[in-house]
Amino acid sequence: MFVTQANKAYLRQFKMRFLLAIFALLVLIACEDVRQVSSDNFRNEVVLNSIISPDSSWNVHLSYTKSIFDEADFSYINDASVRVLSLTSGQSFFLDNTGGGHYYRDSRPAEGHEYKLEVQLPDREDVLAFSYVPEVIDVAVGSRIVANGEGDTKLEINLEITDNPDEENYY
Repeated sequence: MFVTQANKAYLRQFKMRFLLAIFALLVLIACEDVRQVSSDNFRNEVVLNSIISPDSSWNVHLSYTKSIFDEADFSYINDASVRVLSLTSGQSFFLDNTGGGHYYRDSRPAEGHEYKLEVQLPDREDVLAFSYVPEVIDVAVGSRIVANGEGDTKLEINLEITDNPDEENYY
């Protein structure tokens, strides 16, 4: 039997289709691992959300986690005592409960200070959170439009950042 060019092309095409079909089968076949999940051992935990920045007031939001089986809304915590302690200066104050799990005070965190948030709840262990407010860096922005010899223009932006070299910064 003679193998012609047409037969070779057909065999190559057949091999490609066969490999593609096997690959498609492997991709489409999925493994499944069924796990039984029980909510019997679930204990809700406290969730503390806050963004601490020198350009905004103190604002903390408290709620409880919930089970994946729980279809109710999240439970907000309105019976907590929220204390802010500056570990840098030693001063402390309490945030006011404004409802809906929000605790607020119209003062701002200071740059270069380390803070501890203490949340006390009835019948629960205290919740603690720590944060550091870095110093605001000085940024000078300059820009100019530059034209090349062919008449094309581009915008050139220069940033000059002045910061404290002894402080870890991420930008």
